[in-house]
Amino acid sequence: MPEARVENFKLNKEQMQFMKHYKETTKLHKALSTEFNKSLNNADMIRQALTEVEVSMGALVDRAKGFKFDKLEGQEDIQNRDDEVQMPNNQVPGRVAPGMEMR
Repeated sequence: MPEARVENFKLNKEQMQFMKHYKETTKLHKALSTEFNKSLNNADMIRQALTEVEVSMGALVDRAKGFKFDKLEGQEDIQNRDDEVQMPNNQVPGRVAPGMEMR
């Protein structure tokens, strides 16, 4: 069926500007919507992965609550020096450097 032709139909300048702005806005809306949906999909994938990791962490913590041990593996190799703390530059804990006293 051939298109019907409308004779003597013209848009005025204001209508033409409106149509131009409407098309530009529609194109921008479509592009932004597409990017927004991609971001939502990415966020959803990250949320799902985070939830899975949190569930795994919870399960590991629950499993760890049942462990009973006095020493950790390799702990027997560490010398018991709780009272002797080593600090950088041969400083002694509890001592204040000269000139740094609080007044």
